[in-house]
Amino acid sequence: MRIKLLLTAILSFISSCDNDHENQPSCTEFGVCDTCIIIDKNLFNTTNTNNYNIQNIEVSEDCLEISFSSSGCDGNSWEVALVDLDAVSETTIPQRELKLNLVNKEACEAYITKTISFNLKPLQLKNYNQIKLKIENYSSLITYEY
Repeated sequence: MRIKLLLTAILSFISSCDNDHENQPSCTEFGVCDTCIIIDKNLFNTTNTNNYNIQNIEVSEDCLEISFSSSGCDGNSWEVALVDLDAVSETTIPQRELKLNLVNKEACEAYITKTISFNLKPLQLKNYNQIKLKIENYSSLITYEY
């Protein structure tokens, strides 16, 4: 009898646990950005940032628009991601670090420029209405107000 009671208590406890990542809305629910930001410390630490040049960065509502250039044929096979360190620097205005990750296997010598927008909503912090974004290989901090 005690074993049944103990098992019932354990199962009730396990089923009541809540995984925050399972309850986060998907990126597509947040608007019209091209893609999502990946929040992954390991990927951030292994991301190579020397195969492109960032031309411009702008915030448009909840999208971060990055214009960047790299050599290639037409850029259609490029795999592009924006990776967040998954850490927040505790300054007056919180700051997050990001890297653009470009997988470019094109072996042509043309210089291609693309603009891709990334959804910023997953980076929002409770109790704040803005954050600073430090993007590697870009000289200015970007302010995202929400």
